[in-house]
Amino acid sequence: MVKAYLRYAQEKVIGGLTGNLANAKLCKLRTAGGVTKGLYVASASNEVVNFSNVKTGEVEFQIYDKEAMHGQVTTIATSSDMIAIGYTSGTVLIYSLEESNPTGVENIAKVTESAFDQLHQFSFHRSAVTTLLFSDENTQLVSGGADTYIVLYDLITSTAEFKLMGHTEPIT
Repeated sequence: MVKAYLRYAQEKVIGGLTGNLANAKLCKLRTAGGVTKGLYVASASNEVVNFSNVKTGEVEFQIYDKEAMHGQVTTIATSSDMIAIGYTSGTVLIYSLEESNPTGVENIAKVTESAFDQLHQFSFHRSAVTTLLFSDENTQLVSGGADTYIVLYDLITSTAEFKLMGHTEPIT
């Protein structure tokens, strides 16, 4: 009797997805009018977060630290309308996932501005941010760091509500 096997043939791979410190997340991007553009993979490479189109595999948008003052991206969290990015400096930047530059990015090498608006910037960790998590209502964000702190941010008032200390190991 002949035995049939399922065979997987790889057709296309999205280029270098992520750096050695950060994760990758699936997210939906929207135009300025609120229309969904499609499904993207948000992945970090050094201080840049790339948005690769899942269908084409091409990098279409970037969020990056222009002055490179926050260091490498260490973690990414997404919600339905925001992306939070943690850095090695302990900074957390939050951007809207609604495109503010409707023309998009045609040539990544010539990018001069991010396609997304920055909503918040928090700097309450003394070292790298290791984990980020949005609340169900997208009104709060929790960050954990290598400095053993857990910080709860209120995204409505753009403040840190609590800083929990006392852990002996980095928060993962």
